[in-house]
Amino acid sequence: MSGRQWFAVQTKVRREAEALQQFERQGFRGYLPLTLVRCSHARKVSWQQRAFFPGFCFCIWLPMSGSGRAFAAR
Repeated sequence: MSGRQWFAVQTKVRREAEALQQFERQGFRGYLPLTLVRCSHARKVSWQQRAFFPGFCFCIWLPMSGSGRAFAAR
């Protein structure tokens, strides 16, 4: 694992998956830990996957992919 650094990237809450897809389209590797959350609405109970760290995803910086490259996600 030499030469690799993981970064926590702040995103909009509940938009972590979209941000991660954007980073992967730009050639970065990402990780989004998920957890199951019990949601209830109008007497209905469901289980949904949510980010374990709301508002954050993780990306790995590969130095060979270009130095000085800025993250750009909207």
